[in-house]
Amino acid sequence: MKDRFGRSAKMEQFLLKHNMHPSYTNMAEVLTKFRHHMSMGLAGNKKSSLLMLPTYVRIPHHLPQHRKVLVLDAGGTNLRKAVISFDEKGDPIIENFAKAPMPGSDGQEISKQAFYDQIASIIDEEVKEHRYVGFCFSYPARSTPEGDGKVLVFSKEIVAPEVIGSYVGHSLKEASFARNPESELSRVMVVNDTVTTLLSGLLRSKQKHYSSYMGFILGTGMNMAYVVPNFKIAKLDNLNLEESQVVNLEAGGFSVLYRGDMDRILDQQTSTPGNFFMEKMMSGAYFGRLCAITMEFACEAGVFEPDVANLLRPVLDDLDTKAISEFYNNIHDEENILGYIFSQVALSQREVAGQLIANLLQRVAKVVAATLSAMILESGEGLLQSSPICITIDGTTFYAFHGLEDEIRRLMKEEILIGAYQRYFEFTKVESASLVGAAIATYVF
Repeated sequence: MKDRFGRSAKMEQFLLKHNMHPSYTNMAEVLTKFRHHMSMGLAGNKKSSLLMLPTYVRIPHHLPQHRKVLVLDAGGTNLRKAVISFDEKGDPIIENFAKAPMPGSDGQEISKQAFYDQIASIIDEEVKEHRYVGFCFSYPARSTPEGDGKVLVFSKEIVAPEVIGSYVGHSLKEASFARNPESELSRVMVVNDTVTTLLSGLLRSKQKHYSSYMGFILGTGMNMAYVVPNFKIAKLDNLNLEESQVVNLEAGGFSVLYRGDMDRILDQQTSTPGNFFMEKMMSGAYFGRLCAITMEFACEAGVFEPDVANLLRPVLDDLDTKAISEFYNNIHDEENILGYIFSQVALSQREVAGQLIANLLQRVAKVVAATLSAMILESGEGLLQSSPICITIDGTTFYAFHGLEDEIRRLMKEEILIGAYQRYFEFTKVESASLVGAAIATYVF
């Protein structure tokens, strides 16, 4: 990923000095520690930084058909709704799509009542006709056997402390009836976005046989989910040991990672210092800011020429992941704020900035490759080339950076899953994965 830009010895030395260089990320070590925390989490060991949340979601034997389902997707900065059904071929039909700002995403604290009232407002018309809602809730929540979810904590800079501890499905039903006494809403199935992404991969089963399914999100936040035999989930009693269910790792909380100076500075600037270390290293909510902090220190260290540093400093606070990805993909695009600044200076300085981003992206690729591989190995699946694991991936950040997907796949196939670790997998993408998966989820509770 780094060959597109010229090499700057100053940049290399700077990243090494501040422990931000990708060479400090040892994939074998990350893989081993991630597997250990997965095992501890399934056993209920509180020392694990992975919550390993059972969801009680089983993989359905058949794709649903015909019945229309109201679905919601709460995550990042947007709240989305749609009505989804599946035709005789199993293809989704999406109707009545709409979106609104995610409650609590504007930086202002929101009450529990206002939080659920705003969510209920987007489905005011549909609840007069639909009894079931599939709710993709993309924040840490402990699932119940009935399909509800208890909010554990908020990530992605959502400010709604009163909502923590509430049951999402029950609270939404209450808010819906308060707004609309004619509401027909009787059940809300709450599932995480990695679970819905995993379930959406079932659409690919029409063309190929897969040994198992996984979900990976790298968007505003990041997370992973996979299918686990019940006998491995020691922290739960009264499970049918002959069955399996989807487990939500809450992977963004993984804490045993080599972090540099800028990682620690970023962490202290967030609303959740000391938490979500893996998410803060790579997700869209944080990666742009991480790049900006690193650029700021690079200016102070003389990595950029003084005239470039003077142009950069005033815009660093405005940089987000979208602006960083646009510049990285085309450093000559003068419509991008960084592209415009660097168009005024020597080409070599543009390439120094590109090299900085590429190095931070290489860290992302190595951590993702190691943790996805750990999940594959823990699943025990993917042993045959004819029956690979289907890994459905969703999220704007994953697809925003040219070459990131290819580099992750290369690292997994050529540097990790080799020899005794040989496993087979495929990456796939499903449009509107969270919404489609939420509809499928209503058929498995």
